[in-house]
Amino acid sequence: MSTMYEDGINEELVDSESYSPLYKRGLEEKTLDLLASEVYLLEQWSDVPEDKAQEQHDRIMNQWIDLGCSGRHPYHVAALKHTYPPPTDVQRTTVLSPWRTPQERQAALILTSETSHLWLRTNYSPGHNPLSALDENEKELITGAENNTLIFNDPSLYDFSKDWFNVLLRVPELLDSYHGPKNGPLRSAILRTFEEPEIEVIDPKVADEADFYRDLEHASITGCLWVQDEKSTRTGKVLLMWVDDLGKVIRWNRMTIQETVDAGGMFAFGDGRELDGPMWERAQFGEDYGWE
Repeated sequence: MSTMYEDGINEELVDSESYSPLYKRGLEEKTLDLLASEVYLLEQWSDVPEDKAQEQHDRIMNQWIDLGCSGRHPYHVAALKHTYPPPTDVQRTTVLSPWRTPQERQAALILTSETSHLWLRTNYSPGHNPLSALDENEKELITGAENNTLIFNDPSLYDFSKDWFNVLLRVPELLDSYHGPKNGPLRSAILRTFEEPEIEVIDPKVADEADFYRDLEHASITGCLWVQDEKSTRTGKVLLMWVDDLGKVIRWNRMTIQETVDAGGMFAFGDGRELDGPMWERAQFGEDYGWE
């Protein structure tokens, strides 16, 4: 028979749109062990030579990303209910620990359980360094986390050039970080309401059609992050991206330092108000989104 705690978890798993509160409770009560991505990693892992381990990590995480929100949902349930085989000490030492650094693991916990945003620096050439213009309070405001935990600023790990997507192979929790991991079935039901619009889409300038696509884009967002890339080094402007559950960019915006600080203030409310103002309206469409 289920305990009262298990019954409560079951009910919340069905009714909650986001699982952040459950993850946060697990952290606070020290009952949370593995995250959903780690449950999947151990499930898919097979013994390989040490020099092939990184290749296998990357392959499995690409699979994890491709599952999308609905495919990842059972693993969030397993992580929250502890319905997975307990990892052995060997698995923790040889599979989980080498996968990501302690900071990356801590970032994954924060992104899963709180409203927060990663700052990823992917270019370390001489030039503008927007990060250096921020004080500690501003960094905390922009990322939503203390002690630079969500600032990835290490050329030995993150010199990705233009391929920011590589960070998802180390912290895939980014794709479930926008107001927390979503309830897969509920999110699918919401997105299905957009499959057969009541209006015929002809001209995005028509108000009803524009509203329809805006609502679809908002419903598709599952992650949001800052990227300090090569263009940031040249211009001093930081890239802000909203992404979907597969890591596809929905919209992006280039922002000055002051604009990033102002945006951090908007994000801090945690109610999505940043999507109702010029920060969103001025943003460009990603390759897989837009009116075309």
